[in-house]
Amino acid sequence: MEFPQTFGDIQNHLKKRKIQYKNSENDRSGLSHTLNRMIKKNRIKKIPRDPSSKKPRYVSLEKSTFDASFDGFIMRTEYTAFLYKPLPYMRGDSDIENIFKRKSPLNYKEKKIQKLITFLGIQILYSVITSYERPVNRISSKKINKKNHEMWLKNALSLHDPLEPIGDIVSDLLLEESTTNLKKLIKKMYPHIAGRLESAEDGLDELKNVLRNGYLTRPDYAVRMRD
Repeated sequence: MEFPQTFGDIQNHLKKRKIQYKNSENDRSGLSHTLNRMIKKNRIKKIPRDPSSKKPRYVSLEKSTFDASFDGFIMRTEYTAFLYKPLPYMRGDSDIENIFKRKSPLNYKEKKIQKLITFLGIQILYSVITSYERPVNRISSKKINKKNHEMWLKNALSLHDPLEPIGDIVSDLLLEESTTNLKKLIKKMYPHIAGRLESAEDGLDELKNVLRNGYLTRPDYAVRMRD
């Protein structure tokens, strides 16, 4: 179920579930105060009033398009930072040399991975695979997940439209293997490079919590993201 958007929708949603909030400006336990606390904790975002509506709207930042865009944007920054530090870069170079020195032939899936890495680059391929994991969840509808997936990828890659052809190139692999297995295969072939990408993802949620408020409140921050 999607997060109810207007103040009245939220009241009705809670009422159906027999959860009552008083709505008094003097009562700190009232619904309006609860929503304001959720805004301060960056759990929801208040959308400016539409001229046709008397009441503001709220969106859940945990499942919103903003969060998908923000996650992709920070993921790109971290992937780049973790990949191109001098020592990790040198170790990644050894991954590539080992592929060429390998005596046993690559199997069918390894050949497909290597072709895609040659064509797209490992950071782009890894990002495309991740785009089917991080911004997608079981709670949201297919329509919302599709939009969040697109916005995540736009910000994670920061490439010009259209991005669909890149997704199409990788989709054949996703029909054959899960995203988890594909990442394992990439790590088997390129252990140091994939290890750095994994490390970048490990600390992402903590970094997002630190930076989120700035991107919500400062236009000079938010303009860096693509919408």
